[in-house]
Amino acid sequence: MRFFIIILLFLLLPISCKNGNDILASTNKGEITRSEFNEWLESRNIPVESVYKDRYSMSDYIRQIAVEKLTAIKAENNGYDKETVYKTIENTIYKNHLSTFFIEKKSREITFNEKAADLSIIRLFIKKDKVKERSIEEENKKKIIFNLLDELKAGKDFNELAAKFSEDAASQKKGHLGIVPENILEDAIKKAVGLLNENDYTKEPVMAGRSLCLIKLHKRYDINEKNIRNIVTDNDNAERILDFYKNKSLDEILIRISDNKSITSKIDTASFNNRDEVIFSIDGEDFTAAELEEILKLFYSLRYGIPSAEKFSVNEKRMTSEKIFKERLFASEAKRQLLDEDPVFKRNWFYLKRATLAGAFKYDLLMKNMPVTDEDVRKEYLQNKMTSYYKIKKINNKEIKVYLAFNDVKTSIKNKLNRDKLKSLKKQWDNDILSEGNYKIVNKDFLIN
Repeated sequence: MRFFIIILLFLLLPISCKNGNDILASTNKGEITRSEFNEWLESRNIPVESVYKDRYSMSDYIRQIAVEKLTAIKAENNGYDKETVYKTIENTIYKNHLSTFFIEKKSREITFNEKAADLSIIRLFIKKDKVKERSIEEENKKKIIFNLLDELKAGKDFNELAAKFSEDAASQKKGHLGIVPENILEDAIKKAVGLLNENDYTKEPVMAGRSLCLIKLHKRYDINEKNIRNIVTDNDNAERILDFYKNKSLDEILIRISDNKSITSKIDTASFNNRDEVIFSIDGEDFTAAELEEILKLFYSLRYGIPSAEKFSVNEKRMTSEKIFKERLFASEAKRQLLDEDPVFKRNWFYLKRATLAGAFKYDLLMKNMPVTDEDVRKEYLQNKMTSYYKIKKINNKEIKVYLAFNDVKTSIKNKLNRDKLKSLKKQWDNDILSEGNYKIVNKDFLIN
C-alpha cells in the first residue's frame, strides 16, 4: 500500500517542480525556460501552481512573455530605451515599484495593541446651518432621543430601534458598527463608551459633532496585529482596522522623512507654467514641470486610448505632484534601507522593467496609427444610433426610447473607437512579432489540443 501511495504522490507533484532549465518555448532571439516562466509569474503575484493546472493560462502567459521579450529587444535595437521620454516613464515606474515594495514590507511589520469595543449606535444629524434653525432642530432631535430612551427602558431592542430611526449609514446593519478600536472613535463617543459597562447603553443623548447619539456597548476586547482576524470576524472591518494602523505608520514615516534637509517641495506655490520649473527635489534629484507633463500625458493616453490633446488644470497637476512626491519619498527611504538590493525586488523589477520597455515602445508606435476621424465617429453614430445611443425615459408610465444627440455622445464614441482600434492594433502587433520571431512552444505541457 505504501508503495502505491508514494507513486500517487509522485504523479500528483505539480509540473512546476520539473527541471528549471526545461525549455518551454523558443524564438530566434532565445529560449524561454521553466524557471523564467515561474519567476515571471511570481513577479506579478500570479499563483504558479494554479496556472500549471490550466493549460490555456499556461499557453497565454508563455505567449505574453515571448511578446515582451521580442518587443523589448526590438525597442533596444531602435534605441528607444535611451530616449528622454522613455527614461522618464521608466524612472516613474521604478520609483512606483520601489515605493510599493517598501509599503508592503512596512505593512507586514505593523504592530499595535489597542482597546476595542463592539458597538451599536443610533445617530440623528443636525442639518440646519442657521443658528436659530439649528437650535430648534437640536431640541426636536433631543425629544426623539428621549422617546427612544423610554422605549429602551420599556424593553425595546436597541438594534431594531436603530434600524428604524438612526440616520447613520450603519442603520442598514441595524446600527451595528462592529468592533472598533476606541482610539479612532470621535472624542465624545469614546468618552461615553469609556463610562459604559458591557451590554449597557448611554442614558442621555451624546453630542458628537453635529449629531445626537445613543450608543450601546456590547463587549470590550484587546486587539493586536496577531489576534485581530480571530476577534474581528467581519473581514471588511478587520481590513479597515489594519488599514488604519498601516496608514498611521506610513504617515509617521512620511513626517520623519520630510524633516530631511535634502528634501524640498514647492508643490503648493508652483505655477506649473515653465517646463524647467522644479516642483520638488529629493536627495538632489529634481522633479520638473516637464516630467509631470509627460506623466500626465501617459496617464491620459492609457486611460482613454488616445493622445492627450488638452491642457491639464493646475489643480490636476498639483494633485498628481502630491501623489508622485509621496511615492518618491517612500522610494527614497526604501533606497536608504537598501531595499532596492533585495533579491525579490530586483527579480520583480527585472521583469517589470522589460514589460515597461516593451509596452511603452509598442504603445508609442501604435498610437501613431490611431487617429479616428470625425467621419468615423459620425458613421458609427448613424449605424448604431437606434441600438446603442439612447436612454429610456418614463412618460405617462410608459417607457420610451429617447435618442441622444450626436454632439452629446461624439466624445465618448471617439474614445470607444480609439480603444477598439488600439486593441485591434495590439493584437496584430503581437501576432506579427511572434511570427517574425519564429515563436514556437516546444514543451508539450503548453500545447493546446
